[in-house]
Amino acid sequence: MPPKLISLNKLKLILLFVIAVALPITISLAVRRQNIEAPAIVGNTTLSIQPTSQSVGLNQTSASNVFVDPVGDGIHAVELVINYNSSILQVTDIKPGPFFTDPAATIGQPVEIIKSIANGQIHYALGFPLGSIYSSTAPKTAAIITLKSIANGCSPLTLFVTSTSGQISTTVSDINAQNVLKAVFNGTINSGSGSCGTPTPTFMPTNTPTVNPSLTPSTRKAGDANNDGRVDLIDYVIWLNHYSQNTNNGANDGDFNLDLKVDLIDYVVWLNNYGK
Repeated sequence: MPPKLISLNKLKLILLFVIAVALPITISLAVRRQNIEAPAIVGNTTLSIQPTSQSVGLNQTSASNVFVDPVGDGIHAVELVINYNSSILQVTDIKPGPFFTDPAATIGQPVEIIKSIANGQIHYALGFPLGSIYSSTAPKTAAIITLKSIANGCSPLTLFVTSTSGQISTTVSDINAQNVLKAVFNGTINSGSGSCGTPTPTFMPTNTPTVNPSLTPSTRKAGDANNDGRVDLIDYVIWLNHYSQNTNNGANDGDFNLDLKVDLIDYVVWLNNYGK
């Protein structure tokens, strides 16, 4: 007796039933896998260029602010890497904003770790006074940029962020030497008759920076660059001499967290152990 054939309609119903049962399971597994693989973001802090967009008359001077919103994070220091179009804008200065200057009457003036304006890039790092363990959760302007329109056109003000090992990028450090930056919101300058579109926010990459596998943490004290058993000003000078450089020499060059670069996070590691 020949086998009984299943009608086309019944076959469709069976396939729909299988899909209806299997699809939620597949989605659930995919979501669960994403939740397992995606590392948690350490902090909630955002940085934004304010105003987001502004027009500056040709040959006129204006200011843009870098606003920090800690969203509950205790911020100690900020490192800014900001790209702009140097054929459209001339950046003449960058200085600390109220986030760092308002507490100065109590704890002293902020320390400017680096201040460089060249080739269409601002590199500026500052923190609360040397030796201070002060941090703030107040949403305020962290830095003020003075700029001048020198040609008609559009220039972005882009807060550069990356998780690439050995590459300096915008960083916000808490007192525990954790980068708590979650997202940046860039800005644009309409110079003269120029007109820009609306910038889009950039969220921090979630992948973990590579640590040099040949450099394993030693028994030396954290922040002790010259390995003399104490963390002092000599170690700070070693860190400072290698600041913003790539290195494979780890703590010997001030790279205390062994991520192949000497940056603001390493400074906070030194600061937390200063005098020990």
